[in-house]
Amino acid sequence: MEGIAITNPVNKAKKLLNTQRSRQSRHKKISTNYITDEQLEQAKEKLPDYLKIYMLFSVSTGIKNDDLRNLQWEQINFDDRTVKINDAILYFNEEVSELLKNEHQRREDNNLNDNGYVFRSHIKSNFDKDVPIGMNTVGNWCKQIGEMLNIPNLRHLDFRHTLIKKLLSATGSVGMTSILTNYPYLTARARSFIDENSNNELLSKYKDICEI
Repeated sequence: MEGIAITNPVNKAKKLLNTQRSRQSRHKKISTNYITDEQLEQAKEKLPDYLKIYMLFSVSTGIKNDDLRNLQWEQINFDDRTVKINDAILYFNEEVSELLKNEHQRREDNNLNDNGYVFRSHIKSNFDKDVPIGMNTVGNWCKQIGEMLNIPNLRHLDFRHTLIKKLLSATGSVGMTSILTNYPYLTARARSFIDENSNNELLSKYKDICEI
């Protein structure tokens, strides 16, 4: 009130800066894991159904963590193999479509109430809760998958990055990949996903096709 500070306000700024630096340092230590085709095959053979559906669906669609946890059956179109997330459309392959259809039928046959949610806890006491699965559940799923496939520090984001890298390698198109994965700011980051040694020829051909 009298314009006299009891403590030096700069100390708070220093503390905030040190906290930000600490977070940045931890973030730098976390490397991105790209799932290989061999690891995907291992997942199909080794993982229990609930982990297999989660992983393959995530790799196929590139869906974000929050969107996956809140996903409901009414957002899925089995005929078009699409997922509607607000105004965006994500796509999944035929294998994932069969897995989802089988799981949906299993729940109907066994009178399992999932409250409309696609992804549920495999623990019976938590299955029918009228709330989305938590971030801890997804984190535990990633940990289990990582241990089974020998992928250290596996995160849900790794599935999305894996899809982006695969699409960029297959199409050479940043724009098409951005549309398919609903990633509006991909252009600035595309180079980090592209292995230039193996994709130079592809990118050159794509450029020729575009007559640029």
